[in-house]
Amino acid sequence: MGNFGSGKSHTAKAIFKFCLHAAMASFEARKWPGSAFPTCHFLQWPEVADEFGARNFSAMTDALETALLVIDDVGAENDPWKVCADKLCQILTRRERMFTVLTTNIQAGEWAEKFDGRIADRLFRNSVVVDLTGVPSYSVK
Repeated sequence: MGNFGSGKSHTAKAIFKFCLHAAMASFEARKWPGSAFPTCHFLQWPEVADEFGARNFSAMTDALETALLVIDDVGAENDPWKVCADKLCQILTRRERMFTVLTTNIQAGEWAEKFDGRIADRLFRNSVVVDLTGVPSYSVK
């Protein structure tokens, strides 16, 4: 979590790209055990929220089944009917103890009010919260 311009999205994309390339290299070198190739998915949450608002829930399958899920910009969506909040809660509940990276500009103390108490609970459960609030905007440099 952090302010605009603190590098949250860049970091999330770098994590996604690193894991995707590492999985591909391991698979190509035939060093991946078993037949299940690890998958990685990156979701731009405001775009997924628009799809959910249109009653297209196809992103849920990837979100629930992938080995690594990166969800970028949670809290930037327009969700007046809380459809996205419900889906985010489902995703976080089913992905407990799975690799999930989530970025937001909403401060941790505001999660219960902004998202929902259930989501706030799941965001804190078995998690590492990295606070980038004090990091200056890279665009100001």
